[in-house]
Amino acid sequence: MRDFEEKKSPANKGPSTDIYEEKLRILDRVTSFVAHELKNPFTTINNALYFLQKKIPDQADPIFQKYLHIIEHEINNANRFLSTLLSITRKSPLNPVPSQINEILKETIHQIPISQKVKVTLNLDPLIPISLIDPEQIQIAFSQVVRNAIQAMPEGGELTIQTSWVQKKIEITITDQGEGIDPNHLPHITEAFFTTKPRNIGLGLTITQRIIEAHRGQILFESVLGQGTKCTIVLPHS
Repeated sequence: MRDFEEKKSPANKGPSTDIYEEKLRILDRVTSFVAHELKNPFTTINNALYFLQKKIPDQADPIFQKYLHIIEHEINNANRFLSTLLSITRKSPLNPVPSQINEILKETIHQIPISQKVKVTLNLDPLIPISLIDPEQIQIAFSQVVRNAIQAMPEGGELTIQTSWVQKKIEITITDQGEGIDPNHLPHITEAFFTTKPRNIGLGLTITQRIIEAHRGQILFESVLGQGTKCTIVLPHS
């Protein structure tokens, strides 16, 4: 395991409360607009997909069913993401149900395309208890961190995901061997619209932070340039 004590930063809320709140108001307006614009196309795609699934005969090439299933799965993911984004910006209540963190992490890894150059290591504590959480939102939070970790390793590397049961709290660490984060950028990575990547609007870790905080949890990032980044999420057991 790499030493990440050199640079660490808790997910913060930006340089000032006023600026942070104004960004969240902008985020709410942008999200509402995007959700409205995408609602009709998503409905049309779903209807067309349903029609195709009914018309394809059972003896058809299985590859057709495979790709229709992929389309359905991705549309459902996009709809869930928009719903979660709206609920977060509007501070909608969580929908907690008894859930197992380890299983959510496994499902997250299963759903994300991962290059063959990236080795995924899962060290999941079997003693992690069932917790009362919103599984859809928690999975979105995990997905954002995992996707960032994978993107940080374009040449490949190891992605290590570990869970542990510590002092009646669930601790999840997601560690990559990527390029690391500039120390000047580290305190700002969860700010709305902060990004150093082209074609990225800088909302993924903002969403992650708000989901974790809504569950009364904490999120911490540690990084060393040229060595990698470790994200630690701590959730209370409830």
